[in-house]
Amino acid sequence: METAKTESIGGVRFFTELGQNAPDLPFFIPGLVKAGTIRIFVIASEPLALREPRAVVLDDINLMVTFLASMIDAIKRKVDATHAVTQLSHSIRCSALPQVTVGPPGRTVFVIDGFCA
Repeated sequence: METAKTESIGGVRFFTELGQNAPDLPFFIPGLVKAGTIRIFVIASEPLALREPRAVVLDDINLMVTFLASMIDAIKRKVDATHAVTQLSHSIRCSALPQVTVGPPGRTVFVIDGFCA
């Protein structure tokens, strides 16, 4: 159990020591999720006599959550920065409808074709 504890702490620390501003941070999400899952399993399976103080366990979990949130935020910023939505449209001159006798003989309408990224 002591080896699992040491290795799970080391696994999580590897990712947290990368720093929250690392440019390739999103690449490491699968590794952090795996290491964090193992760390939580080890914490849950430890006998109470071997478990670290509650404050240490909470700090570990908070660190993993904060780091994962930082990775997700980095992905969201990157996606938002690279996608701009533009409207594709055109105007067309419509002829007058024979059944409508009130109004101008024809009108120009604005047609929205769709949106593209």
